Amino acid sequence: MEMLLISFPGLFLVLKSSSDDMSSEEEEGEEWYVRVDKVLTPYVGQLFKDVEDAVTFYKAYAIACGFDVRRYITKKWRDGSVKSKLLVCNREGFARSKKVGKTIVSEVVGASQVSRRTKIRRIGCRAKIRLYMRNGLLVIDRVHEGHNHELISGEDRQFQKLSRNLTNYHKDIIVNNSRLNIGATKTYRMCKEHVNGFENVGATLNDFKNFQIDVKCFIHGRDGQMFVDRFKSMVDAHKGFYFDYDVDDDGSLRRVIWADATARRNYSVFGDAVSFDPTYSTNKYSMVFTPFTGVDNHKKSVTFCGALIV
Repeated sequence: MEMLLISFPGLFLVLKSSSDDMSSEEEEGEEWYVRVDKVLTPYVGQLFKDVEDAVTFYKAYAIACGFDVRRYITKKWRDGSVKSKLLVCNREGFARSKKVGKTIVSEVVGASQVSRRTKIRRIGCRAKIRLYMRNGLLVIDRVHEGHNHELISGEDRQFQKLSRNLTNYHKDIIVNNSRLNIGATKTYRMCKEHVNGFENVGATLNDFKNFQIDVKCFIHGRDGQMFVDRFKSMVDAHKGFYFDYDVDDDGSLRRVIWADATARRNYSVFGDAVSFDPTYSTNKYSMVFTPFTGVDNHKKSVTFCGALIV
């Protein structure tokens, strides 16, 4: 096998030509390699205490190089312990052929969805490490560093799947902003301002949107009960707080009324005349916010209670 080496700063490309003595695993073509710190580079004979330790190491190497990792084949002994493990580039293998646009009928009667059109990413990349269990430790017995595709450059590595991670800080902001009807896009821009740039956020806008969708799916069907539980906790925590609600035959929340100690005191003093104003816009639950108000001795408006009604 003849090889031609072309070098770039931090990167070198190897061009291979076919020959009779080429091994069955090698193919004619080009492979991309990245020079990284030796501490991050895997080598044959390297030891790990368990699979997760090895995965964490290989992911750190992948981030430095500019590719993503996929867990592949795992072989186990009869007792269930790991015998060998293969970690590969996420572009290893080839995509299975699919019928694009095929209609899939869901479990919901009358509902259907069309399969997504996704970009084919698997192109037969052979970059991998293979681990084998020996004397209670995992040891690397095979390494292939070359990739048959260009690797992600430094300025674009923020978009790597391995480089994107929604932390608890991000999740708290998304959830709290959702309570204020602030969407994922504005939340993402807020985080960008806090860390001085989108490249420092640590996640993409789609990651924010996907998590917000997950939150809404989790809340769906529980929002009414969460609302009631919230006000019940306020009754227990604040002396004089009043709350009551009503549900329909399906168990859906239909009417809610609440008043704190100050509002109730205002009513006891200035409740001779009460203004009932149901002209506010409805929300997504078709419920109208209706405040009960009055006027004090200084001819200023005071609130007696608030209500949500259908």
